[in-house]
Amino acid sequence: MSKEVKDTLVDKQFFLLEKLLTDDCPDVRVVAVEGACRILLLFWETIPSPTITKIITKVFDDMSHDSCIELISSFL
Repeated sequence: MSKEVKDTLVDKQFFLLEKLLTDDCPDVRVVAVEGACRILLLFWETIPSPTITKIITKVFDDMSHDSCIELISSFL
């Protein structure tokens, strides 16, 4: 598999993760936050810095104001 194909697949995965983080269903958002944090934990050194920044910004800045109690609790 070429580097371009791999990069495209990684970009698609992070696009889908971001989509899950903004899903209408609170339960999906809770699982997405937990998954995003796990992905960052396991693959921190291989994820491009702009992608890490985007995920962290989405989780801590945008989603910390979410009205779903379960979602906010999953941050702690």
